[in-house]
Amino acid sequence: MGPIILKQLKTLRMTQTALADKVGISAGYLSELISGKKQPSMATLNAIAEALEITTAELHGAPTPAPGFQEPPESFVSPVKETPEDLRQALTEQPGHAAYRINRAAIPFGMLAGDIIILELGKGGHPGDLVIATQVDTFGAAETFLARKIGDSFMLPDPQDPPRKSRGGTIITVMGRVAAVFRNTGPSAH
Repeated sequence: MGPIILKQLKTLRMTQTALADKVGISAGYLSELISGKKQPSMATLNAIAEALEITTAELHGAPTPAPGFQEPPESFVSPVKETPEDLRQALTEQPGHAAYRINRAAIPFGMLAGDIIILELGKGGHPGDLVIATQVDTFGAAETFLARKIGDSFMLPDPQDPPRKSRGGTIITVMGRVAAVFRNTGPSAH
């Protein structure tokens, strides 16, 4: 995250002190975040991303997505039934957030099957944010998917699939925006 903050500061011609002031943290704490010595709360992470005019996914180095995606027959995401202790504490400190497990890889969005996302519920997201949305057609059939919000369209990970949009009786509702992604990189416990 540190190199991305520094790059964006340079792009915006902003100093670390100015960023710290805008976010409401000390310059020393920001320095520790940039160096990786400390990890921010989700609220601070969101504030840094907003101040740098990027998404939290971009702040974490997620690649720019390719358009499109066809969701498999099973649900793309599912609520996490047993929240790991470190995530449980983060969710307790951040009301209005929920944990979901990614069931299928979304490589252009930097997500793998098994990743856990923290969803900021009820937030429509800014253009470019990753969101979880549900599309309901005129017959009441629903499909939940992960997408990057671009204006009133939703770009999906598979470049073969066109962007989705509410129209002609089909309604797309955003459940929330992806605030963070967690990946278990340690050995699996079997």
